[in-house]
Amino acid sequence: MTSSARLQRVWLVATCVLLVLYLIPYSGEFSAARGGILGSDASARTMIVSPEQCLQSAIDRAQAGDVISLTSGVWSESLVLTKSLTIRGAGDSAISGSSAIAPVITIGDGSASAQIIVRISDVRIEGLAGQTTSNSAENTCSQSGIVIQGKAVLELNSCQVSDNLGSGVIVKDEATFSAVDSSIHGNGGGRPFRSDLEDLDGVLVKDQGSATLLRTSLAGNADVGAWVRDDGTLLLEDCEIHTNFQGIEVWHRSSATVAHCRIWDNEENGVLIWDSARIGVDQSVIEANGRYGVALARTDCCSYCDSHKEGEGLAFTGCLSGGGNQITGNGVSPVCPASIGFLSSGARGTTCPPP
Repeated sequence: MTSSARLQRVWLVATCVLLVLYLIPYSGEFSAARGGILGSDASARTMIVSPEQCLQSAIDRAQAGDVISLTSGVWSESLVLTKSLTIRGAGDSAISGSSAIAPVITIGDGSASAQIIVRISDVRIEGLAGQTTSNSAENTCSQSGIVIQGKAVLELNSCQVSDNLGSGVIVKDEATFSAVDSSIHGNGGGRPFRSDLEDLDGVLVKDQGSATLLRTSLAGNADVGAWVRDDGTLLLEDCEIHTNFQGIEVWHRSSATVAHCRIWDNEENGVLIWDSARIGVDQSVIEANGRYGVALARTDCCSYCDSHKEGEGLAFTGCLSGGGNQITGNGVSPVCPASIGFLSSGARGTTCPPP
C-alpha cells in the first residue's frame, strides 16, 4: 500500500470516529417538533412535546414503550391511548379536555384481549366544569376526566384530576387503576345532582375493574369520593376523603379495603355499604360527616337508599370487618346500626359468618 493510500485510509477512519463522537451527545434527544425521538434505546424512546404541538399526534407516532415528555403548558385535547406509553409532565403541565362529551383521556380500546400499561406523572388532567356557566348547554353533558377500559392499566403519580363535568376517573370492564400522591377533586359539576349516578364521582370502579389509591385525596366531588360496584375491588390507604356528598360507597358484590385514611366532612356518610359487598375498615379517622361515620344501606340507616334500588328493598348480606378506628363527631351517630360499633374498638370485629 502506498503512503498516499495509507494516509487516505487514516483520514477516513478519523472522520468516522469524529462523526460518532459528535452524534453521541445527541443520541438521547430529539424534539417532537422535528418528528424527533429521545433515547438511544429504540425500545424506550422519548419524545419532547410542547403546547404548540398536537399531543395526540405525538401519541399516534409513538411506539409501545415510548416516553412522552411534556414541557410546561396546557394541551386542550381529548386523548385516546391504545398502546403502552409513559407521559411525564414538567410539574405545571396540564391536559384540558376539548369536548363536553368525550373524556379528557381514554385508556384502552375496550378489547378484552389487549392489555396496555400507561403511566402518567406530574400532570394536571382538567375538565370543562370551570369553563362553563350554570346555564350552559355543556353543563348537562357527561365529560369525565379519565376512562380506563378493557384490560388496560393506568398508573398515576403526583397528578391532579379535577373540574370534570362528570366523574374524575371511571374504571370499567377488567381495567386496573392506581394513584399515588395524587388529588382527584371537584368533579361532577356538569349535571343536576344525582341525575346520573355514574357521572358525578371522584373515582368510580365498576364491572370487574380494580383501583388502588395511596396517599391520594378525594375531595369536593358532587356525589361519591370513591364508589365501587358490581364485582369491582377498591383499596384506599393513607388517603383523605372529604367534602363529597358521600365519602365511600361499596355496592353489589364488590370488595373494598380502607386503612389509615381520614374520612371527614362529607355531606351524608363517611362510608355507606350496600348489598353483599365485603369491606374492611381499619385504623382510620372518620369524623364530622353529616349523618353517620359508617352505615349499612338499610331503611333504618338510610332513608333515601330504597329509592335507588327501584323497589327491590334493602338488605345487607355482605361482610364488614375492622377495628381501631376513631369515629367521632358525626351528625347522627358514629355508626348505624349500633351492632357495628366494633369498628371503633381496639379489637377487630366482623359481621362475617364463621368460615
